[in-house]
Amino acid sequence: LFEGRLLRSGAAAPVFSAKELVSGVENMQIVYGLDTNADENVDSYATASSITTNNQWSMVRNVGITLLLASSDNNISPDANSYSYSSVRHTFTKDNTAATGSDKRLRRVFTMHVATPNL
Repeated sequence: LFEGRLLRSGAAAPVFSAKELVSGVENMQIVYGLDTNADENVDSYATASSITTNNQWSMVRNVGITLLLASSDNNISPDANSYSYSSVRHTFTKDNTAATGSDKRLRRVFTMHVATPNL
């Protein structure tokens, strides 16, 4: 997970600078919890690309962030493994079939939902 900045010094052209914030992040997914019936409870989740109107953005009550992290060391797990993102469950799940290749890093899923009361 990286942070990017455009740095400018005097009249020189801006230079892009990247700084790693969290190592080992293989995938990050963000979903928005929508209150579709005005009862102050989340009724459904949507991606940013599926929220197409300002009215829908005003229904956002929380933001869900899911990270798939992998260990930096290989050959920790006895079997190669892989994870898939479920757009229905909004999380990563370990695949039932063994991954091809020699990637035997440990993986872990972290999910956090943050309330957005001021939106």
